[in-house]
Amino acid sequence: MSNVTFGKRISLVGCAWVLAAVAVTAQSTGGRAGGQSEAAAVQQVRVALGRGQVALARRQAEAIAGAAARDLATSLVDIFEGRDDQARLKLEPLARVNITGDAALELGLIELRHGERAQAMQRLNPLASVRTFQGPDDYLRLARAAIGIREYLLAGDAYAEVAKVPRADIQAARGDLFLLRHKPGFAVTDYRAALAADPLWVPAMLGMARALAVEAPEDAEAAIAAAEKQAPDHPDLWMLKATLAIEREDRETAASALDRVAKVRPGTVDEAALRASLALAAGHRPGVDAALAHIRSVDPLSALGFRRLGEQAARDYRFDDAAAFAKQGAALDPDDPYVHFDLGLYLMRTGDEAGARAALDRSWDLDDSAPVTKNLLDVLDRIAAFEVVTAGDLIFKFAKEDAAVLRAYAIPLADEAMKTFTTRYGFTPTGPILIEVFPRHDDFAVRTMGLPGLVGALGACFGRVIAMDSPRARPQGEFSWQATLWHEIAHVYTLQMSNYRVPRWLTEGVSVYEEYRRRPAWGRELSIEFAAALARGETFGVQKLPDAFKRPESLALAYFEASLLVEHLVERSGDAALRTLLRAYADGAKDADAFSRAFGRTVEEVEASFKAFVDGKFGALSRAMAAPPARVAPDDLPGLRARAAKAPGNFVSQHALGVALL
Repeated sequence: MSNVTFGKRISLVGCAWVLAAVAVTAQSTGGRAGGQSEAAAVQQVRVALGRGQVALARRQAEAIAGAAARDLATSLVDIFEGRDDQARLKLEPLARVNITGDAALELGLIELRHGERAQAMQRLNPLASVRTFQGPDDYLRLARAAIGIREYLLAGDAYAEVAKVPRADIQAARGDLFLLRHKPGFAVTDYRAALAADPLWVPAMLGMARALAVEAPEDAEAAIAAAEKQAPDHPDLWMLKATLAIEREDRETAASALDRVAKVRPGTVDEAALRASLALAAGHRPGVDAALAHIRSVDPLSALGFRRLGEQAARDYRFDDAAAFAKQGAALDPDDPYVHFDLGLYLMRTGDEAGARAALDRSWDLDDSAPVTKNLLDVLDRIAAFEVVTAGDLIFKFAKEDAAVLRAYAIPLADEAMKTFTTRYGFTPTGPILIEVFPRHDDFAVRTMGLPGLVGALGACFGRVIAMDSPRARPQGEFSWQATLWHEIAHVYTLQMSNYRVPRWLTEGVSVYEEYRRRPAWGRELSIEFAAALARGETFGVQKLPDAFKRPESLALAYFEASLLVEHLVERSGDAALRTLLRAYADGAKDADAFSRAFGRTVEEVEASFKAFVDGKFGALSRAMAAPPARVAPDDLPGLRARAAKAPGNFVSQHALGVALL
């Protein structure tokens, strides 16, 4: 469907602006205007729902004089509140009268949500086949139907036809499609256009938050706050809050958010799938089973519960479990491209690249417009051309242009790392260990996450699989590939030894500390930055360290401070205590119990001794890196001299004077 030809393309210059004006009129009034058309009255209800004004929407819908329009409008409110059964009763007669109208579309989407796939496809296909358009609403209806039948390129073409129509519903829906296709930048542009058309449009605020959550978390939080101010009971708001809380491992907040969802839109598959994820994270199998049973009662074909379970297992580094969940989902719904993609991604992380290719090929057959699927298949094609070198329990894959040089250095270094860690940790990992070295950073990023980019990362370890940049992937001198390889092999031990239950702060702290143990120049690149943060009171300490790993802006310093904590623990209690700590997490212990077992101390006692350790190691440097005692212009030589004389131990003051004198 990449070259969709519309049967009859008409100019939207006249009708688009007329309908936009009608929509604006509807948005500006509190009730039904005298003489207002039924179409405008229904649109007014849609606007109220878009703003999260559900009670107003219900009043407006019930006030519509015409029975058909009233039934359509009230069914929209029913759908918003999760009352699909009530909506269905009103929509079915309307859909029989007009098989390409709004009622047919909403009914088809209800049927999709309840596993009635054949009936839904019969209903949506005629809607997606319409090629006669009278205005923006026709294109919006076509796009929504096309998404329902997974014709995403057709939906994109339909949205392109109304890309300049200043309507919040159209712009936000187009942004949702871009976000679904992993194009957050384009999505943000459309969400901004939606908010320009209607600053109160909640779906645009929530879409903006989803699009910015990774790259600009503060802006995402601001968008969530705006949505909550406008519509504090909006179910999509609380679904997003629950999703983000699960990703942050804040299970209490996630459960509370899902309870809010259940009050305003009870019984959805989306809510149950997230509850399954929460139950798995808590190790509560009955909760998992109950959530899956509820999903089956709503949509017996839905793989979403297994997809969310796979995502949770992957977040916990349990990629074999993640693949097993994805396989269950694929067996339940063989026609879901997303679950096949998930299976392919997880199998790549377990090292089963043949199985991954089969799953990704199936996903591509079902949706040949998915960029992430194509990315992974392309990377598998490039990996297939790599040179394979086996050395004991290690399997290296090098690009042919790198192999001759890297194999001479990487294999002995990896062998040294395996011997060192096997002795130090008293543990032999399950192999073979697959190590793939990429000459293009974006190939490493796709191998890791399915998408290019992954700014700041040099390597990734999944327990039995390591992916990393080769020296060719970065500008010369930008990083040490040897330190990266050593770091990632250390992850093999902490992940496997803890049965993949090691907290992120500990596995990263051990890996950075092991770099430093191997070569003092490694793993200590942020000493100056850490000392400056210590002077500002912006370090984390033991108890705040886990949260620091959840914020992109604090990640680099979190890695460094975690390595210092591991250094302190080993210095005080020895490698045996570190081994005990990892085994405690393998047994399912939480931090307090694990610290007690390993060190015979509480977390608070470790906090206090760690503070003393940091002060002893970095106190003098932090005082030297403190803010200078006064602000002086860089060309004020007398002022710089005076400030430097008053603060002989302040690096910033002395350095600024030196630069001025030079």
